[in-house]
Amino acid sequence: MDFLDRTRKLLSESEMDRLEHANVCIFGCGGVGGYVVEMLVRSGVGSLTVVDFDKVDETNINRQIIATTKTIGLQKVDVITKRCKEINPNVKITAIDTKFDEQTKNDFDLEKFSF
Repeated sequence: MDFLDRTRKLLSESEMDRLEHANVCIFGCGGVGGYVVEMLVRSGVGSLTVVDFDKVDETNINRQIIATTKTIGLQKVDVITKRCKEINPNVKITAIDTKFDEQTKNDFDLEKFSF
């Protein structure tokens, strides 16, 4: 049995293959984004790009899945990458430590992402 056993019972092989070969970009891995990233990894998405410029702060602990007393002061993209690799060592994570805004939006080729 593998960690995706329960998901395989819900989805067809072609749907599982689609997840495995999906490449998803998430902007922000704090509040909502952190939960989204983790659930994508837990559902079998094969490649993720996470974009965030911030560090974990003590005030994040009550609402962000990546925030713990041990992660305070660390870059959010580094924390989420480590967490994802602990869930699925085979997931491909590209961590981009930058802010997505008017100045950086052209740095991203959104056409290469599945969703």
